[in-house]
Amino acid sequence: MGLDRGALAVAILASTPGLAQEPRPVGITQIWQSFMASRFAALKCNGIDRAPDAHFLANLNDVTIRATQSLEQSSPEKRPEEVVNSMKAAEDGVHDKVDQGDTAERLCIRAHPPAPRHV
Repeated sequence: MGLDRGALAVAILASTPGLAQEPRPVGITQIWQSFMASRFAALKCNGIDRAPDAHFLANLNDVTIRATQSLEQSSPEKRPEEVVNSMKAAEDGVHDKVDQGDTAERLCIRAHPPAPRHV
């Protein structure tokens, strides 16, 4: 059974220092970071179903394009390769946050709690 990426993304943002911040309007960049965090954690959990994953990846692609366009519009002085480097640096930062400590493992357990033991 695959992971509920929406719940996983919320759990990641709520439980990972540095990702959760003061409430503010959510922009496409924050949505993209949530998608990336969800993807990284799901890959670590080995709980990805192919059919929902294809849909997730299509959505991730759309969000990535819009986040890139948003960065280009907010920083018109940046050359295209600088925009790509900024996106890669942000992706690496999200990956590092998910990898810190046992964050991904704790989220895997939340998404797939162990079956209760019958005594």
